[in-house]
Amino acid sequence: MNGFGLGQALDGPGEPATPPLAAAVTNAIYILTGQRVRELPIKNHDFSRVNPVAQVQ
Repeated sequence: MNGFGLGQALDGPGEPATPPLAAAVTNAIYILTGQRVRELPIKNHDFSRVNPVAQVQ
């Protein structure tokens, strides 16, 4: 599907937000589990070893 007859594929307006969102989610996982996520998709990782970085008070 082309956008407005310009020969370019349509891209959604939410696509630029994907990389910062992934970084925020992986940082949250690191804080909660102590494990860095260095590859996507996140669902392929095993978070059974939990060693939280942040101390919950």
